[in-house]
Amino acid sequence: MPKSKRLELETKGFDETVWNNFFRRHQQEYIRKRLRAIKLFAANIEVSVICQQLEINKNSLYLFISIYLPEGFTGLCRQPTRT
Repeated sequence: MPKSKRLELETKGFDETVWNNFFRRHQQEYIRKRLRAIKLFAANIEVSVICQQLEINKNSLYLFISIYLPEGFTGLCRQPTRT
């Protein structure tokens, strides 16, 4: 799964300027953690290293990536909803 997601991310691209704008705008730590995870993943850091550094589960990282790819930073910063 990670290699195909990395290819999708390379195709989509990662804009550091947009990332910085979202990071400054959103002060909640859980949103910033999501943004940091995507930035590290885009920098080709290994999944296990990202998870250890941010103290998150691999499934959470994969969830953040699956939200980011179709919806971008806006999707990552959306408030979680309960179903």
